[in-house]
Amino acid sequence: MSRIPSLGPRGEGWVVLQLVGIALVVVSPRFDVETRPGEPVASVLRVGGQVLLLASLALLLWGYVELQRSGAFSILPRPIVGGRLVESGPYRVIRNPIYSGLVIGAIGIAASRVSWLTLV
Repeated sequence: MSRIPSLGPRGEGWVVLQLVGIALVVVSPRFDVETRPGEPVASVLRVGGQVLLLASLALLLWGYVELQRSGAFSILPRPIVGGRLVESGPYRVIRNPIYSGLVIGAIGIAASRVSWLTLV
C-alpha cells in the first residue's frame, strides 16, 4: 500500500490564510466609501456585480454538490484515501470551480459596491 502524501501543517496553514483572505473580502466593503448612487457607471457596475455574485454562488454550490456526490469533498488539502479525480459537473470544464466561484464572488462584491479597495 502506498503512503498518502501530506502537506503537513504548512498545507493547513494555507487553508487558514485562505479563510482569512475570504473574510477580509467579505468585510472590506464596511470600510470603503461608495460612489454616489446616481452615477450611470456606478449603476452598471452594481448590476454587473450582483450578476457576478449570483453566478459565483451557483458555481460554488454546483462544485460543492458534485464533490459531495463523489465523496471527494474535504476542507483540508490532503488526498482522501481511495480518492479519484472528479470529472463530472463543473469539473469537466473548470478544474477548481469552488475557488473560481470565490474569485468571481470577490470581484462581484467589489463591483456591486463600486469599490477599488475591495477589488484590491
